[in-house]
Amino acid sequence: DFHIDMIFGVVDHKVALIYPGFLDYQMFKWLKDRDFKLIEVPAEEHFKYAPANLVVVEPGRVIMARGAKETIKRVRKAGVEVLEFDTSGLQVGTNGIRCVTLPLIRDPGPSLGG
Repeated sequence: DFHIDMIFGVVDHKVALIYPGFLDYQMFKWLKDRDFKLIEVPAEEHFKYAPANLVVVEPGRVIMARGAKETIKRVRKAGVEVLEFDTSGLQVGTNGIRCVTLPLIRDPGPSLGG
């Protein structure tokens, strides 16, 4: 078993990081139908660093596992700021950054209307 946050993470408005090897086709289609830009995590980085398991500081700014160099490069190319964090002491089994943090308390930001 695995949690969705091990294979999917929204990094900015309409931009998501995915590991396609485990992503359900219906979810993939749902994202594409809504014009999400999808950034793929390479298999070797998925299994070693779980880079989709990240912390969103704010849209367009995330904290990711430092070792996932190719994934970080792809995320930055999409215009997202990546803060790299050394997870070598945290990753035991299938844990990632999001799994070992508590929720961030933040300013609610602007209202989306309604």
